[in-house]
Amino acid sequence: CQLESGDTLAATSTFSRLRELDPSSPAASTGLGLVALRVGDTRLARRYFLETLQQAPGTLPDAPLLQLTLATDDDPAERLDWCEAVQ
Repeated sequence: CQLESGDTLAATSTFSRLRELDPSSPAASTGLGLVALRVGDTRLARRYFLETLQQAPGTLPDAPLLQLTLATDDDPAERLDWCEAVQ
C-alpha cells in the first residue's frame, strides 16, 4: 500500500525492517527492488532482484519484464549477470 500510494520512504522503511527481522526474506528484497525502480535507481533495483532470485528462484513472476526494464543500464557485465540469473 505504501509503495502504491507513492510513499517510497515509508515503503523503504517497512521493507528494511522486514529485512532486519528476516534477512532471507524474498519479500523484503523484492519490495526494496520495487522501491528502487519507483525512484529510478535501476542498479539498486537489479541488486535487490538478483538477491531475490538467489534466495528464492522463481519468485519474481514477471522476470522477463523486469529483465527488459532493467536492461537499460549501461553496464554490459551487470546486464549479463541479470540475464543469467533470470534464466
